[in-house]
Amino acid sequence: MTIIAAHEAFCQYLVLLRNQSPKTVKGHQNSLSSLRSFAPHLEQLTEVSDSLVERFFFWGRTKREWRASTFHTHHKHLNVFFAWAMKKGHANSNPFLAVEKPRLEQRVPKRLSRDDSMRLIEAAACIPWGSTFRARRNTAMIAVFIYAGLRRGELLDLSLEDVDLRNQVLFIRQAKGAKDRLVPIPDRLLHTLESYAELRRGWAGSSSHFFVSAVKDCGFTYAGLKRVRNRIVKETGVYFYFHQLRHTYATLMLEGGCDIYSLAKMMGHNDIRTTTIYLSASVEHLRRESAKHPLNNWQDANTFRKELETTPSLFTRGGHRYAAVRGEPRTRVLKRHIIPTSAHRPDPEDMSENSAVAVRQRICESNGRARPRQVGRGQ
Repeated sequence: MTIIAAHEAFCQYLVLLRNQSPKTVKGHQNSLSSLRSFAPHLEQLTEVSDSLVERFFFWGRTKREWRASTFHTHHKHLNVFFAWAMKKGHANSNPFLAVEKPRLEQRVPKRLSRDDSMRLIEAAACIPWGSTFRARRNTAMIAVFIYAGLRRGELLDLSLEDVDLRNQVLFIRQAKGAKDRLVPIPDRLLHTLESYAELRRGWAGSSSHFFVSAVKDCGFTYAGLKRVRNRIVKETGVYFYFHQLRHTYATLMLEGGCDIYSLAKMMGHNDIRTTTIYLSASVEHLRRESAKHPLNNWQDANTFRKELETTPSLFTRGGHRYAAVRGEPRTRVLKRHIIPTSAHRPDPEDMSENSAVAVRQRICESNGRARPRQVGRGQ
């Protein structure tokens, strides 16, 4: 069986039986296209050998300059394909099983500052787009990215019934991973959406999309969104991409005090560990947490030095242990507080006011310690 025919059957299996999204299927097709770009004469599944696979990934890392994440993506797609082919009897072995994968980089997500985020929203509102409808629509789209953290596809797929301005909530249908979720609408975003929705109700088209084209009877497109982005970058000088605005939303929410579990729900993450990567991108959040160090508010050196000077220390001389206070003449201290060692310790029952046991107890209580500090000979 040819590799192209086998992969077409595999894609049908992904759609019909695994219920995979078209975007996921497209990723599998791109991985096979990369393999055939390296080996254009590849026709049969049996022609894919261990050495060919090794040279393919080496070519990707050196010639195509793949990142480790790209390496992992292609390996995962092709490995699943050949595992399916073996199960169906189209291939005798899976040459991708023995491939060693590079370690993934731990990268901090790129985000925009608060000032740059507000500059983008203000620029979208002030740029002369040619009509009030375009200006309010473009401003609303940028605001949704920053205030709600939607993905690009999720924003373009919003319908009129998905935007509930009365209850201040966005309903995201069948997003990544075939999941639905609710995202609350903050007050500032609500005002922006209401301004656009007022003009959207007077739009003459029949499309059910919330964000629509100003000249065609259809929803707004990826190409149109890219043109909006390029215009804003040109006017403001702030380079950004749309998924970067999602990173910005997550870090700003953490800096504002949002808990990590609620943020994971609003962003649509299955695994909360995916959300924790934004903890390293939020410096303000980490700064607040580091301020909780128990020694952060410790007394300064001068206060500690004064307290140390008034704290009795113990030393041994002539078989007796004495208490001395720094800063006072030692002869005076020796006459004041004489604490015998264990060999000369008086009867514990002798607790008169002038007994050594009573004197030692008073010294400890006056300095806030349960018992005297042990000091070696000669100190």
